Amino acid sequence: MPAMRPMWAWVFVAGALAQDLGAVKDLFEKAGVDEDDLRALEEDQPIQAETNDERVRTTCRGCDCYHPWMGQEYAGLTYCTDFNDASAHLPPSMKCLVHNSHCEGGTEGQCGPNCPRYTTHGCECARNWAASGHECRDSCCNPTGTTAWDWCMVKDPSCQGMAWGPCAAAEKPAPPQRKTSKGCKCANGWSVNVEGGVQHCYDFCCSPPGLDLGGEVCVVQDEACEGQRIGRCRPPH
Repeated sequence: MPAMRPMWAWVFVAGALAQDLGAVKDLFEKAGVDEDDLRALEEDQPIQAETNDERVRTTCRGCDCYHPWMGQEYAGLTYCTDFNDASAHLPPSMKCLVHNSHCEGGTEGQCGPNCPRYTTHGCECARNWAASGHECRDSCCNPTGTTAWDWCMVKDPSCQGMAWGPCAAAEKPAPPQRKTSKGCKCANGWSVNVEGGVQHCYDFCCSPPGLDLGGEVCVVQDEACEGQRIGRCRPPH
């Protein structure tokens, strides 16, 4: 994994099976934070949108666009539309209204040609960033060479639960908010040591093999909400 540690990094050490989370809650320990090496770089100029009659019909996340906007036929507003005034010579700002707001994470979605990359959790990557003296100018890189996969600095750490994440291979729907059965927000980026082997979770909720925990669990952001450091996850919507 990258040289720096995630914003929410937790270590869980256990050598026995456990059904009762309360019996193992004290084995969770918050690890140190070291993300000083990670920094955003100045964004490149976006490329110009191609002009043709065949409009892009899906967002960068792969969500379907509406043909009419707000149920009405407006001049120039079909599928993905440039919202910047062409006479102002600004980079394109292509958007559309989407059929499924759960897919996009909102009612509007960004369209190509300037699509971002996303993490495996569905969070938007920064396009240009640097870590450990190495620059990444294409969103997803492996600058430190310490992982078997590309990763990126995220634009919104609150989405990923930490400042970076593994990159998805293609478009990715917006991430659901993962919470415990009590309604408490889950933290992201934690490890569990099971019988001498370290396993990592970068998707908020996981079910570590080798532990009989009865389903997905997570470390919570607010212990006062859950009443302990760990909770059972609600199913994703």
